[in-house]
Order: sequence, then structure tokens, then C-alpha cells
Amino acid sequence: MAITISPKGYGGDVNKSINYGSPIPLLSVIAIIVFMTTMTLWLTLFAINFSLKNQENDLAAKRTELQLEKSNLKQEESRLIDAQRRVFQIKELLDKHPNGRLVFDALNSRTRGDVNFSAAEAELQGGTLELTGQAKDFQALAAQILAFEHDDQNRFRSVKVKNIRKHIIESQGTVSFAMSLSFDPAILTNKE
Repeated sequence: MAITISPKGYGGDVNKSINYGSPIPLLSVIAIIVFMTTMTLWLTLFAINFSLKNQENDLAAKRTELQLEKSNLKQEESRLIDAQRRVFQIKELLDKHPNGRLVFDALNSRTRGDVNFSAAEAELQGGTLELTGQAKDFQALAAQILAFEHDDQNRFRSVKVKNIRKHIIESQGTVSFAMSLSFDPAILTNKE
């Protein structure tokens, strides 16, 4: 496309033509701009896609880690529940099981200071105690029998004394005896 300019005023006829170029380079520039824009857009989308894939992989790894941790927690929870169940079973067994120590604690609380027991046999199922011991004198033995019979909590019943003997050693006398008594089975239950 050529434009012709003719100046007038000099006296001559001068024709000059100015060439603005062909339309092909303009299309090339537009094509390059479109190509660069497309490439930039494609690279941007590729980068976003790459970033999303990395995030997806990170999330999948985190999910796997959390599932493993959840599985471990469930195993630990089942172990704890099993241990708790066993503890409750043991506690229930101990609550139901007779505790012979409690009979002797009750016996100790009702024994006077001037009476000593040297042997004791307890029949926990039948609720009986067989005791042998010594008392300072007959009054101490009688007071001990009354202490068992008049127990405020009614733990001991039917006191029977046999084989009473007085021993005199160096002008000091002691009374030996054998005693049997029954007790309330309620003192065998664990109240702790």
C-alpha cells in the first residue's frame, strides 16, 4: 500500500511515495502477542495444576498419616476399655470376696488391753472364730466376754469360753482360756 504525496508550490511535479509496510508484519506481531498470551496463560495454568497436584499429594499423605494415627488410637482405646473392664471385674470380685482381715480388725477393736490372744482360727464361711489366750485375771476375762457380747455394732455373737485355767508364776497369776464366738458375715465385706 503506497501513498503518493505530491507537493505543489515548487514548480515541479514531485511524486514521492511513502511505504508503511505490508500487512504481513502486522499480522505477525498480532500472532506473536496471541502466542505469548496463550503461552503465559498455559504456563500459569500448568503452574496452578502442578501446585494443586502437590497439595493433593500432601493431603493424601496427611490423610494416610491421620488414618494410621486413628487406627493406633482405636487400638489403644480398645486396650484401655479392656483394662477398665478387667479392673471392674476385679473390683466386683473383691467386693464380693470375704476379707478375713476385717474380722481381725474388728476383733482388735474389741480386745481389752489386759487380755492377749495367742492363737486364732477363723472359719469365714461359717462365721466362727476359735481363740486361745491369756487374761490378767478372772475379772479381765469376764470384762472381755462382756466386751464381745455388748458390741455396739453387734458384730460378735454367742461367746463361749472353755478350758479356763489359772496359772500362778512367781506370785503373778494369769488365766488361760479357749474361746469360740460367731461373727456377723457383714464385717467380711470390703467397705474401703
